[in-house]
Amino acid sequence: MRSVEYHYAPSGNIELILTEGRPRSYPWHMHLRHWTAGVVRSGEALLTTRAGSRVLSAGQRFLVRPYEPHSLDVAGNSSLLVLCGECESQSGNGDTLLDASVRAVRERIEKNPDEPLRLEHMAAYAGYGKWHFLRAFRHAVGMTPHAFQTLCRIRVLRAMLRADTASSLAAVSAGFSDQSHMYKVFRLHHGVTPGEFKRASFKLAP
Repeated sequence: MRSVEYHYAPSGNIELILTEGRPRSYPWHMHLRHWTAGVVRSGEALLTTRAGSRVLSAGQRFLVRPYEPHSLDVAGNSSLLVLCGECESQSGNGDTLLDASVRAVRERIEKNPDEPLRLEHMAAYAGYGKWHFLRAFRHAVGMTPHAFQTLCRIRVLRAMLRADTASSLAAVSAGFSDQSHMYKVFRLHHGVTPGEFKRASFKLAP
């Protein structure tokens, strides 16, 4: 087995991730519309959410809700099994006007991650000043608008790579400035290159 394998449904609503042996670090991120359940099969993993950090040892499980920011560090010589499953819908946080404005921007980024939105554009769309909007978005979502947009672009990129789209075309279509930028960002978030990710991805049987 490779150090990491991705087994996915063609629809994109289910993904099974297996890691083995090598240490792995998944920086602060979230899964859009996906519940994430995992179990440490051997070794240890450190799960960090906005509520704090938790060390998980062999046999322990974890569950992460959609849109919940978190990071995951898997120790060397450890094995982890993670299942991501998409839910029907996920509402935003809170009912205040400010939360509704942030949610509207978040949804716009999700639908069009390749759109070249600057912070000024997002703030104007929400109806707030630039720095007020930045603080509000980070507080409500758990990361900056730029970081969230990058995650959405990676999500599009993963699907395109699995569809055998050329890396250069996938980079531009997902909203990255060029192939080199895409390569660096993808490796930072996944610990593997786009090519390695593609070779480690296997379609689940219907």
